[in-house]
Amino acid sequence: MTAVKTFRGQQLHHSDAILLKTTVYGEADLILVLFSPGYGLIKGFARAAKKSIKRFGGSLSLFSTSNFSFKEGQGDLKVVSDAELVSFRNNISADMHCFATASYGVELIEMLLVAEEPNPGVYRMLTGFLDYLNQYGNSAFAKLLFELRLVEALGFLPHLLHCSECYADIGQQREVAFDVSRGGALCSSCGYGYAFAVNPGTLGSLSRCLRGPYDIFIGFKFSSRTLSEGTMVLSSVYRQILPKEPKTLKFMAQLGAPRS
Repeated sequence: MTAVKTFRGQQLHHSDAILLKTTVYGEADLILVLFSPGYGLIKGFARAAKKSIKRFGGSLSLFSTSNFSFKEGQGDLKVVSDAELVSFRNNISADMHCFATASYGVELIEMLLVAEEPNPGVYRMLTGFLDYLNQYGNSAFAKLLFELRLVEALGFLPHLLHCSECYADIGQQREVAFDVSRGGALCSSCGYGYAFAVNPGTLGSLSRCLRGPYDIFIGFKFSSRTLSEGTMVLSSVYRQILPKEPKTLKFMAQLGAPRS
């Protein structure tokens, strides 16, 4: 929900937003990174937020959704005056693996989206992802599903069902090549010098997962082979599109693999 009002000559904006990051500034102030469906990624300055229960209450918990009130500030930093909690998602922070996976999803959003550019589709996707982690806990397939949907939503999805060079259907082949630098899947004729081999069934499974609503994560199940090969496919895509490796990947590697 978004709204705009005029307050003492300045427009006061109201919008639901997910809290992605907080940074302490001084003794009690906070710098917030928010993701709103109508305003996109925004940074805000919340004066005395650590002390003000009346204005912020429990709305400044990471990964929570709240309705924030803010107005223009200096540069790209908004002035956040108050917030009302909408969805807490307190279970995420209670489990280290779950917290790491949620932090990874948030870091991808921060690295790939343009500041203050609305993207309601990705907002709904992140909401569904965080709701799933909060209710059902961490899982490898939820992470893979989020990565897959995000690259399609942002226009980075490689070819999965056809050869990226000759456009031949790869569904009947026993094994195909995959090279993201050459567009994705490669048939046996075009796959010389490929990056790695992958089963066509894996690519078919990934493609089928893109047919439903992006905010639904319940009801999906991948085989161990699909998880393994799908992770290789998506990892190669993100290595190409990200400016640097996400810090949270190292943290996740230290924790070990989540349940499938």
